[in-house]
Amino acid sequence: MLLPQFTIRNLLFLTAICAVISLVVRQAFAGSAWAIGMSMGIGFIVGTLLIHSILTLLVGLPAYGWQKLAADDSRPDDESTEPSPQQIIAQREGD
Repeated sequence: MLLPQFTIRNLLFLTAICAVISLVVRQAFAGSAWAIGMSMGIGFIVGTLLIHSILTLLVGLPAYGWQKLAADDSRPDDESTEPSPQQIIAQREGD
């Protein structure tokens, strides 16, 4: 299955977490010092995760493209008329 399975329990848990975050942000706008600190902490965590994912995307896409180009260049050409080189294998003394 391509999509993850979501249950009502998970959606209710996510809704409760969002409600608590909204309560903290509301208290921060009301001027509560603890809520301002928690809002800034949550914001910094979310910002760090976003920056990390964006940088991973910016580094990963060119690397993926170069990997695809290298895979295309390493294919043998079907039009090659040159014979393959002869292998020179040294014999051991005991043989």
